[in-house]
Amino acid sequence: MTRSFKYSAIYLSCLTALVVARLIFGFVNLSENVSGWLFSTVMQCGFMGLMPFLMYRLPPRQRTSFSKAVGLRIPDLTVILLAVVAGIVMFLVNIVVSSLSNALWETLGYTSVNASGTIYSGIEVFILEAVTGAMMPAVFEEITHRGILSAALEENGVSDFGKVMIMGLFFGMAHQNITQLIPTFVVGIIISVLAVKTRSLIPGMIIHFLNNFLITLVNFSIQWGLPFAYVYAAVTNIMFISNVTLSLSLVGGLALMAVLVFEMCRIEKYSARRAKAENGESRYGDGIGFGGTEEKTSVKADTASVAMLIIGFLVCVGGTAFTLIWGLMR
Repeated sequence: MTRSFKYSAIYLSCLTALVVARLIFGFVNLSENVSGWLFSTVMQCGFMGLMPFLMYRLPPRQRTSFSKAVGLRIPDLTVILLAVVAGIVMFLVNIVVSSLSNALWETLGYTSVNASGTIYSGIEVFILEAVTGAMMPAVFEEITHRGILSAALEENGVSDFGKVMIMGLFFGMAHQNITQLIPTFVVGIIISVLAVKTRSLIPGMIIHFLNNFLITLVNFSIQWGLPFAYVYAAVTNIMFISNVTLSLSLVGGLALMAVLVFEMCRIEKYSARRAKAENGESRYGDGIGFGGTEEKTSVKADTASVAMLIIGFLVCVGGTAFTLIWGLMR
């Protein structure tokens, strides 16, 4: 078994488990809150956490630990702080992107499901939503869609640009919801750039967590009438005054994100060179998608590995297409 085959097999297994879990939980007779928490826990911790870890330990055994292999390296403190700012900006950008995306699908005749959503009957519901809807996805989805997928692509000789585009597209399709496709693709592209260029998943995890957490906090604040709800309303009202302010919010937000991402990548590149000069070796080490030296050699793609990635992508496309067709027929 080649390394590229192994990494692709891990990723395909995660995607397949996601589809199977969605089908099973669709027939589970539980409240919407409990069903969502249970599904997220099983999917994130089990199929995107424990399963990749166990499969990684199967032969051929790797030289590095799983955490180091998937890029769980603590970056420079400045990068962490910039990632916090980027997470807040990403949340605001995502508001505009989601609004435009929903308008697009509605124009095409798509009808969304009128779900009741989470009912925040108490603070414990908010905590569970924050854990299962923000913290778990930020950790385990990044490990799967950035760490493991990056490894499979790198082992098949895909360029950095190719990895960013493919990981972004996979991330969007993997949610298997047509209304989430465009927003998750945008988030996926930005986080993938950070993962590839900083050689660490931590900045992306921070951005991913804050984006999801702030959405949860907004919904909780609105239902409980908390001050944050009024702050959110004031900011979004300004953003949506007119098409001009909407365009400025989107362009300005993306431009600010680009600056933040560039700065984080620059700092990490400088820190890596400094560490290499001081220690005489790369700070990154070998690992899934985050190993190797700065010098890249030509790598021949493994047919079986590529085939598994294509199958995984088609599975995600099928699920996403189903939600589109279902919405158009509704």
